[in-house]
Amino acid sequence: MLYIFYGTDDIKIRNKINELISALRSKASEAELIRITSENVTGVNISNLLNTQGLFKRNYILYLDNIDDVFLGFNDIQLKEMKHSKNICVVSLGKLSLKNKSFLEQCANKITEYSKFKKSNAGFNIFSIANAIKRRDKKGMWIALNKARFSGVEGESVVGMAFWAVKDLFIKNNTNKYSKKELKEMIVGLSSLPHKARRKGVSIFNKLENFFLGL
Repeated sequence: MLYIFYGTDDIKIRNKINELISALRSKASEAELIRITSENVTGVNISNLLNTQGLFKRNYILYLDNIDDVFLGFNDIQLKEMKHSKNICVVSLGKLSLKNKSFLEQCANKITEYSKFKKSNAGFNIFSIANAIKRRDKKGMWIALNKARFSGVEGESVVGMAFWAVKDLFIKNNTNKYSKKELKEMIVGLSSLPHKARRKGVSIFNKLENFFLGL
């Protein structure tokens, strides 16, 4: 089985993959999860892993985590082997060209895009959230958050924008409104916020509101 998640919304892609892997492992608790990244991909024979089973017929779940160059180098035969394997391959990729997207759609069991920074039909400017965060304007954050909520913008998209704004401040070492420690804590908090909201069964917007008011 081959599941592909791609796009520019890294947080949503990671959350969706974690949800999928949790669901797969709840059905097959004996399945062994192997995460392959740019740090350990050298020397790993992905085809062999997908076409073999461990002791006592243990299946594998291979998580190919942002190794775009390696994965996009596979030919159609290799990808179809993944598709028809009894083991499961879950892949996260960045933005795809139309050519690569068309090619992968023919080979995967399921391919899903999650991209951020989309505007709603109501014309809401999601960058207003980033601007309010950078100003440390709590009232502005609250107003922008509620405009997003009632404009039909997805909560994950708002989290993605907030994460981008904070990370931008952190990378540029902009500590006019926040300390470096605060920015680190905000990055960690935003990364886990969607998962915590789902786990507690509450709205992402409610969690974001508490997060913003606590700044």
